[in-house]
Amino acid sequence: MLAGDSLTTDDVERIEVTVARERARCGVDFSVYVGALEQGRDTALALHAELGEAADDAVLVAVDPGARSTEIVTGAKARRWVDDRACALAALAMISSLSGGDLVGGICHGLTTLGDQARHPQALHTDQP
Repeated sequence: MLAGDSLTTDDVERIEVTVARERARCGVDFSVYVGALEQGRDTALALHAELGEAADDAVLVAVDPGARSTEIVTGAKARRWVDDRACALAALAMISSLSGGDLVGGICHGLTTLGDQARHPQALHTDQP
């Protein structure tokens, strides 16, 4: 997780716990950035690319509290589970908390929504009884 100076240790821990829970639940690698997105979406795309080889399987939730903006960037493989509709739903889920000044709650709510949307369907036909 990449975080700005405005977050406390407890805030970071709460976000990290949510990231780990959603990663375990749906198998998608989530990352969070809180800080200035000087070029908006372009900055978020560059941050996502900095994830290196993991970028294809990752979803980045980037929040710029100063500009009151949020960007969600999905990698090529992650897009199979987290489509534009899921990202829009997560952004909407974050709005009420963020507009009320609850930065951490908004991020966690968005991550949970993304995790809900990214859950893989259960395989009903396998070689295992």
